[in-house]
Amino acid sequence: MKLKNLSLILILGLIIVLSAQAGLCTEEIAQHVPAVADIPSKQPTGVMITATKFIVTMGGVVISSIVIWAGLSIYNKIISKRGFNKGTLNDDVLNTPKTVEDAVTFFIKRNKLK
Repeated sequence: MKLKNLSLILILGLIIVLSAQAGLCTEEIAQHVPAVADIPSKQPTGVMITATKFIVTMGGVVISSIVIWAGLSIYNKIISKRGFNKGTLNDDVLNTPKTVEDAVTFFIKRNKLK
């Protein structure tokens, strides 16, 4: 277990160090790449490009919503049904304690502290 945690920390540390040093070889690479003569100063704009970006973004939203919905549906059908029997929910679970003593008593009962 400790080896897994240590290796995870080392991998994350290496990723951070390598991503911080991304421009290390740019001078050597720039010597081998010919310069581009015409670099456009502005990105092309237009209704079609904006609409395309909007549709792609909304597609991503729809796909992520479906993935979240499917994941929660699977969780509710499979995982949460195992540990929860119908009718075992107490009525006092949803009541808000009125005093500090009630809150402490509820906390102790709920967490089975003795």
